[in-house]
Amino acid sequence: MRHIRNWCGLLLLLLAGCYDSSFGEADGETARPGTISIGAFKAMVPTEGCALGEEMSISGTVTTDDHTGNFRHRIAIESRTEALMLLADVEHLHNDFPEGCVVTLHLNGLHAGWHNGVLQVGTTPQPGSGFPTGMLPSPAALRLHLQRGTEHLQPLPPERMDLGELDRGDCGRLIRIDDVALADTPAEEERPLWSGYHRFRDRRGNEIRSYVSPYATFSQTPVPEGRCSITGILEQTPSGFILKPRYEQDCTDSI
Repeated sequence: MRHIRNWCGLLLLLLAGCYDSSFGEADGETARPGTISIGAFKAMVPTEGCALGEEMSISGTVTTDDHTGNFRHRIAIESRTEALMLLADVEHLHNDFPEGCVVTLHLNGLHAGWHNGVLQVGTTPQPGSGFPTGMLPSPAALRLHLQRGTEHLQPLPPERMDLGELDRGDCGRLIRIDDVALADTPAEEERPLWSGYHRFRDRRGNEIRSYVSPYATFSQTPVPEGRCSITGILEQTPSGFILKPRYEQDCTDSI
């Protein structure tokens, strides 16, 4: 009997070691509504970025999922027609702040800046880093500023848009583009994989690029053939708009 108890205890320890999050459901009080809209906050941040010294907060719904690796250390928060990106040097963000959870972000003491049209919030960047913001350094620092509500998860549906109507103000939002096809010219007898950039074109000739990190879990998955729909977080560079899918299911085969 004693041997059985010892084996049971060992099994419980092993199972506990496999669990990579402090909790699966939110605890504590429901996050309070933000004191300012994301849109109003974006209007306050100059092109060169700024430190945030006022007591204010925004609230919204998490639209990213970092478990595949294409949004590592990033949480996109969207409310109505506006969004921003929070940066944190924390692994497994999807465990504590999963897609569809409502959060409130307290901005006092943080730093805001712009990257590829997306408003980013984090810490003050290191001199010479070349980045508009730094990352919150720990889970404790993240929880000091980001509060999760106790509501059931309610993922936001992506905004369906045509390529011709995309606007820089939509950057950071979850966008879906329908009826596009791969515009790249693949090597002979070689089906392209998701890793890196790919061009997709609609029936009017408008194009958008996708980007998948080579470290993402689906980076070596083949890109669908034929016409498809692509969902992702929108960015804009001087070369045009980019959609960053969260996981493989963000691209669906012909519609």
